[in-house]
Amino acid sequence: LEVFVVGADDCVYHSLQDQSSGGWTHWERLGGVGDKAKRLAWGRNADDIELFAVFLDDKVHRCRQDQGGWSPWKPVEWTKWQYPTVIDLACHSLKCGLGRKLAVVAVGTDDAIWHSWQQACGTLPYREYGNWVLFNSAQ
Repeated sequence: LEVFVVGADDCVYHSLQDQSSGGWTHWERLGGVGDKAKRLAWGRNADDIELFAVFLDDKVHRCRQDQGGWSPWKPVEWTKWQYPTVIDLACHSLKCGLGRKLAVVAVGTDDAIWHSWQQACGTLPYREYGNWVLFNSAQ
């Protein structure tokens, strides 16, 4: 089991439960001192965990877990709504053939619900996401 939180200092932290003792690891900060977030969502795809955060600049950033630990935070660059101003977000894991892919749902400052999803399943690092689409839109 793994837990993710935004701390009082606006940094993202995580802790793991030890399977043998049931105890928890010390909280570890993900990212650097300047990586400040106000909202957090996460999801598991076929082979790793991806974290999405709304940073203090109101842009969505993400990092992912792989065999070597956690990647640095980087802004998510969608082509249609490249730098969304997001109030809140959530993440959902979808079945994709034999694997899984992630969908991200966001509430924008326009009070509309938007969503985007990974374009492919598999083990490619930083899989590409499609354009933001208005929820319940025919696009």
